[in-house]
Amino acid sequence: GDVTENELRSMLTIAHPLLGDADDDSFDPIGPLGKARAEIARGDWQAARNLLQQEDSPGPWESSLLGRAYAVLGDVDSLRTWIADADESVDVCPDAWYAKGVYAASAGEHAVAIRCFAETVIRDPTDRDAYANMAPSLAAANATKQADAIEQRAELIEKTQAIGMQMAGRTDRDQQSILQLSDLLRQLRRPLEALGWRGVWLTYANESRTVSQTEVQQVLDEIVQERTVLLEENQTKAPPDFVLCGVNLETFPSPEEVNERLKLTAQ
Repeated sequence: GDVTENELRSMLTIAHPLLGDADDDSFDPIGPLGKARAEIARGDWQAARNLLQQEDSPGPWESSLLGRAYAVLGDVDSLRTWIADADESVDVCPDAWYAKGVYAASAGEHAVAIRCFAETVIRDPTDRDAYANMAPSLAAANATKQADAIEQRAELIEKTQAIGMQMAGRTDRDQQSILQLSDLLRQLRRPLEALGWRGVWLTYANESRTVSQTEVQQVLDEIVQERTVLLEENQTKAPPDFVLCGVNLETFPSPEEVNERLKLTAQ
């Protein structure tokens, strides 16, 4: 439970900082990868690409983010080359699967794209864009119900990030927005974050004296008790079925099959 507001806010979007945080000293980027993600927070994917391309020996995370930059910038030729050259080491990175998903979808390989975007959100369930891109591929595969559910999930995540954006780089706080954020995170089955934000709300409510000391202690006790139960019962993370909105991955190509098919397509 020992977590700062800045740390909680950074968990709303794992792929890159929120815009207001990109220039905050407490989020000072480390190395080319951190600097590239800061540029992405500012919306400058080209700058991120340039930074990553300057690396002589990029690791899997740098390489994966470069692949995603190609995908976002619509550079199909560079993306095709990236897929042809990528090895198995990038498969631990959500950015790599996102890049592969965009390439597969552009080639009309929607079953492959669905698997790629699913692998993305399994590794990073805050990736709104992966959910948003998975929906049309599901619709193209006649999985309309799942496409609607995935689209709604993307909208829910976007709401959490919009609230985070309102707070990033600012000192004023809307207490109702913080409570709304906590509720949204509960809906996303991210209970520890939800409790963390409830604690943040309690701090501001106490400072503004909108709650009594008795209420402060009562809410604090509730937070501690609920966190203890969640940890004891190992209910801190959403199960894969929830993360995937019921999409059954057994009906889609395996990651190994995906890589083989993409390599053939990229040659």
